[in-house]
Amino acid sequence: MRVPPQLRLLFVNTAEFIAVGTTQLIEFSRQAIDQITAKTSLEAANFENVLLPLAHCRDSIAAEAGISGFYKEVSSDANLRDASSRSKL
Repeated sequence: MRVPPQLRLLFVNTAEFIAVGTTQLIEFSRQAIDQITAKTSLEAANFENVLLPLAHCRDSIAAEAGISGFYKEVSSDANLRDASSRSKL
């Protein structure tokens, strides 16, 4: 018998977990934007100090949001599906 290369994925999140996670992702995004605007003047703005950090932030959010959004398609729990639908970022 072969052993799988990794543990199987467990989908055990709750509606509350999705809601809290969404709030945290929004706050993460706000902090990234606040940090960029606090330390970058309009004249000094460029790809390296504005767009690149925003792209990294977006990538981080997309990875987490994709997982949260997955539940709206597959969960048998109506509350979890609803929370997942509301969490769309």
